[in-house]
Amino acid sequence: MSVMVTKMRSSSSYKSLCLALFTGSLVAVTGYGCSNDSLQKFDTNNGSSISTDGGVDASASATCAESGQKAKTLPLDIVFLLDRSLYMKGDKWNAASHALLDFISRGFPAPTQVALTLVPYTAPEDVWGDQTGANIDFCQYRVYQNFVVPMADVSVQRAPVESAIANALLSAGFGYGRTSPIYASLQGTYFAATKAQAENPDHQVVVVYVGNGAPLPCNEYGSNTTNSAAIAALADSALRYNGVRTFAVALDDQNFGLMSEIAKAGGGAAFKPSNTTSAGMLDAMLEVTKGALDCAYALPVAPAGRTLDPSTLSVEITSATGDRSVIPAVTQPACDAAGGWFYDNAAKPTKVIFCPQTCNTLRDTISPRVELVVGCNSTVF
Repeated sequence: MSVMVTKMRSSSSYKSLCLALFTGSLVAVTGYGCSNDSLQKFDTNNGSSISTDGGVDASASATCAESGQKAKTLPLDIVFLLDRSLYMKGDKWNAASHALLDFISRGFPAPTQVALTLVPYTAPEDVWGDQTGANIDFCQYRVYQNFVVPMADVSVQRAPVESAIANALLSAGFGYGRTSPIYASLQGTYFAATKAQAENPDHQVVVVYVGNGAPLPCNEYGSNTTNSAAIAALADSALRYNGVRTFAVALDDQNFGLMSEIAKAGGGAAFKPSNTTSAGMLDAMLEVTKGALDCAYALPVAPAGRTLDPSTLSVEITSATGDRSVIPAVTQPACDAAGGWFYDNAAKPTKVIFCPQTCNTLRDTISPRVELVVGCNSTVF
């Protein structure tokens, strides 16, 4: 194992380079690294340590050892929120249903989990009226906290999951309500999704909204039910809370703007199928999966007894031709045209999430290599 020695400018900054443990193997770093309460020099060849007095080299020649290995993508937990409103009439419902079943049947690496819920959850009694009556509960977020098909691992239970989803779609049908209670359905779905994320912090939970995108006014929520900023704020809250991301497959040009706003606020992107056939929708769903995989990576974990300082992390992308770029960090999921990356939880991070703009760049890069690099001169925060 090769050894690199780093000299740091002061004992107070010893945490700026611990050692990097990336996917698969330990990156060998010797130097003035991390201990519980003192600055020590670690020899990664034999595991010994030599106590120092903190009198380290502060000259301009002092360098920082930077090493990294390919970052590890996270297992996906996908929550499909499928529109079954009247606007899914014609070929849209059939195409979306077949595309979802084709998506499940393709097979996924373990572990990949999938859940399904429908919007509206129940059929309104008065489809064309004010959406009131015996089944007004379809406007309440609580009903969307319960998935129609619970989260299950399709990598090991593909047949039963596919059967459960097929039965749910067959019995559900479409044509319920002239528009969809998007606000209520997203709010309830995010409650369930953030709970799933908290239970599996080493996974990436994504909500995928597939539908028309025409919001339904529900009286109990006031103007929020049709206000695009208020709806998008739900996605933003889920992202900020514990990293749940949102994507959309938009089936209507008229409402693509809203779908895109929701997805962007949730750290994802909206996709419009090339056509409304099942093949076109399947392609869009696969793009969602690729985008989700490309855009979230596990944070390196330090060995027992040592602490990795998240504030020292740098993220780099290298193309097949050797072109290297350092991705800037943002302190919160407030991505702009410049792109960047952020932690799922700044206080207790477990994963690195890319802004949509950076995800797009990554998808356009030939054979990209994503590296998480620890360096004492990092300036990401």
